[in-house]
Amino acid sequence: MPSLYIILEKKIPNADIYVNGSFLSKHNDELGRMAKRLGVRPLMDFFSISSEELLSLAEEYGASLNKPKAAHHEIWFAGEEGLRTVKTLLQGLPSSKLDQSDRIESELREFVNVLELAKANGVRWHLGVDY
Repeated sequence: MPSLYIILEKKIPNADIYVNGSFLSKHNDELGRMAKRLGVRPLMDFFSISSEELLSLAEEYGASLNKPKAAHHEIWFAGEEGLRTVKTLLQGLPSSKLDQSDRIESELREFVNVLELAKANGVRWHLGVDY
């Protein structure tokens, strides 16, 4: 099952940034609709990928990239941007009808911890997907 995770622009010494985002991935569509309903950006709006990863995926799946490597730019976000979405989703979760909401809540709280750490250290981030 795919999993969502946080990629930091630079390493924060002695920081554990591991997050388990498998239930966030599993319920991504529902969480996206919920985010829009609550007036915040969906989690997948924070997805970005490096040029190297993009080329690797293209090779792995036999896709041809028409644009040169230089045309792709990895995008980074401030911690507070992600916190706004994740905290709003946490607030809206109790009134949602999502299955496994306890697991989703746990994963959102892991995201909050890492994003708070990123914010406190002035480190930007983006969302990654592990297939």
